[in-house]
Amino acid sequence: MINATRELGIETSYDQASGFALGGYFCPHNQDPADETRSSAKEAYYDTARNRSNLEIITGQRVTRILTTNKSGCLTATGVEVSPLLKDPA
Repeated sequence: MINATRELGIETSYDQASGFALGGYFCPHNQDPADETRSSAKEAYYDTARNRSNLEIITGQRVTRILTTNKSGCLTATGVEVSPLLKDPA
């Protein structure tokens, strides 16, 4: 896939976490090793948490801060502060 991307003239990055967010890259940790299918955020996060009583999904918001408590050195996320995403004025 990387070779095909390069043949199209699209730059590729060896490390997708390098800060260069343009172009293509190979990211094998997005594959399910059992069946070599691409995983998604839904499979990785939502499907594992959807039955939790403390899960609330809010769309159209931006998390500005994660609220935490620290008890005896154990940091626990307790909530989030959000602000609405900016709408395109056009």
